[in-house]
Amino acid sequence: MTRRSALPLLSLLLTVAPVNAGPAVPATATPGSAAGPRVILISIDGLRPKTYLDPAAHGVELPHLQALMKRGAYAEAVEGVFPTVTYPSHTTLITGVRSATHGIFGNSYFQPDKAGPADWYWHTAAIRVPTLWHVAQQAGLTVANLSWPVSVGCPCDWNIPEIWDNSSPAQPDTMRILREHTVPPDLIDRIGADTEPWTDENYNINTLTRDLLAAQAAAWMIEEFRPHFFTIHLMEYDHFAHGEGPDGPQALQALEYADAAVGMIVEAVERAGLADDITIVVTGDHGFAAVERQVRPNEWLAEGGYLTVAEGKITGWRAQFFTSGAAAALLLRDVGDVELAAEIQADFERRLGAIPEADRPFDILTRQELDELEAFPVSPFGLALRPGWNVSKKVGAGFSGSDDGGTHGYPPSMPAMHAGLILAGRGIDPDGHAEQVSMVDIAPTIAALLGVELTQADGEPFVWALLPETVGAAGR
Repeated sequence: MTRRSALPLLSLLLTVAPVNAGPAVPATATPGSAAGPRVILISIDGLRPKTYLDPAAHGVELPHLQALMKRGAYAEAVEGVFPTVTYPSHTTLITGVRSATHGIFGNSYFQPDKAGPADWYWHTAAIRVPTLWHVAQQAGLTVANLSWPVSVGCPCDWNIPEIWDNSSPAQPDTMRILREHTVPPDLIDRIGADTEPWTDENYNINTLTRDLLAAQAAAWMIEEFRPHFFTIHLMEYDHFAHGEGPDGPQALQALEYADAAVGMIVEAVERAGLADDITIVVTGDHGFAAVERQVRPNEWLAEGGYLTVAEGKITGWRAQFFTSGAAAALLLRDVGDVELAAEIQADFERRLGAIPEADRPFDILTRQELDELEAFPVSPFGLALRPGWNVSKKVGAGFSGSDDGGTHGYPPSMPAMHAGLILAGRGIDPDGHAEQVSMVDIAPTIAALLGVELTQADGEPFVWALLPETVGAAGR
């Protein structure tokens, strides 16, 4: 082949046993040579619709996204799920349900007694309902994945999951860890023999061009395996937007690289002769907002005697906050202590009431409001950060302080948290357009395109985006 261009958590609090949706598929599948529907689902982490609706206003060029939009269907906004962070959102994208149902409550587990960073929700076994991967595989379709969140052990014929060395920000041992979970085990090396080989230095979230490397691999996999369903996650825009804000220079450069990556994937589809069979779905998982200030709600718990602190570390606790982006949820060591929960909520309401309205960093989300959002199922109450505020679980540094950069995690109704969506190709109405849609409808739409069903999904296929025969083929 020629070279191609370029919880382990506190289990009683946050988990129940995941649905046994089936083991990972052995790498015995043959390339998907049979004609029929195919879908490539591309996630650009943090994709804001206003960037592809008006690139010039942001000083960027996104020719490939705009080309897909002009020949396909698109939405001006996708309202996501709470918290509006990467792992719960990506799991909604492939299940059609919100986090309280699918079981991925944040990016990482709540592990208050773990030394070092908490583990992330890397493993598909944590998902409590069937995914698009499962139903596609069960329907006899071939499935490929590259860096989708919560994909270690997914029922995929070819799988390069998203997992890294979490021991330090430099992620020095990622390639070894990644190879241990790749299916088949030699896949990364096979790709590297025909494209640019991966290393800990270039396949690293801190590297601006990582998405281009991933796109090279995706193009190779499309031409080599011709999968019926392919998921790929492009993450660098999100990474740099956290550091410098959503319109920072490196963040916008990363967005242009993500657009170039989409172009590389489209070109691979054309080279493989699959253009008439494939639908390309490009979406985001959440929006982005700039931050100026940081709040540390565990400080109020310490002042109230609900946790103890020594040398800036929590040494004992009856309650503490689980943070997820710009959201936080109270967790109790004794999850059934309703009197303690009510006492802490009343204390927070009193303290919050003493702050002038314009200066309040967050609003309290009652258990009823969390139920309506289908989030944090064991939390007595949560915190919805107000615009401009970020949240930290730190203690010993005061209740609030300055911050910079960007974040997400705010309630999904906040316009800045809306994600993007473009669909083009097989089965798509080229005149399709919607002002605002729900993220839970994306997975059922992909299921309709593939001719399979997600029986547990809360949403419905996008009638506005699909040709009538596509909707009818799914029996809807």
